Amino acid sequence: MTVADTLAKFIVRSLMIQYSIILIFLQKKYHSLNESLLLLTDQSDKLYYPFVSVLNPSKEVTTEYLIIIRQKYFYLNEITSSVTQFYSMPLIFSMGYYYLGVVYSGYLFMSEINDLINGNPNFASCAIFGFWALLCTYPAIALTNSVTSVISEINRTGSIIYKLEAVYSTHTGIKYELEQFSMELLHKNISFTAHEMIPLDNTLLTSVFGSVVTYIIILLQSSYNTRKSY
Repeated sequence: MTVADTLAKFIVRSLMIQYSIILIFLQKKYHSLNESLLLLTDQSDKLYYPFVSVLNPSKEVTTEYLIIIRQKYFYLNEITSSVTQFYSMPLIFSMGYYYLGVVYSGYLFMSEINDLINGNPNFASCAIFGFWALLCTYPAIALTNSVTSVISEINRTGSIIYKLEAVYSTHTGIKYELEQFSMELLHKNISFTAHEMIPLDNTLLTSVFGSVVTYIIILLQSSYNTRKSY
């Protein structure tokens, strides 16, 4: 294993893990805003502003509260869009390198398993290649789970808005703000992809797993045929 190869693996894994950590932070922010919106669904007698609570809020106070959340949600969407655009291009190269690494590590691991079955055990190599295979797959699993969590929270916001529209259907001011909020959600489509080519949610794991298994089988078959010819 050369220094260049080790450095490339470190950069790819660091990039994917760094993106995952940022997405976890964004998911918590979306979750916090969604929980703030949920306070309005039961028409409770208390609303919580930053650093202060309001007892028996009027409809005007509720409208102001909703405007504050809507503004924060807008800025959070802008931050999320900037983050996804920043990581979009580097991820297309990282995913390609990661894919090749997973195939190669999986092939080496399965080769050791095949030798073990055929009575040529090498437990040290089997453990090492198994560890490298897991090390290659972990960053992708962490990234896709983080992306899926953010998407789930964004979709959850729309469901909460629909509930609020039913609760405040008779109040013109609040209903108007909710409609504007809903329109912003419809028009603000945040794309979690690698340069608009590879979706980064959990569907990526399914497609990658199927492709990796196929190529590993092909490589094992080719290796078996080569050995047989000799």
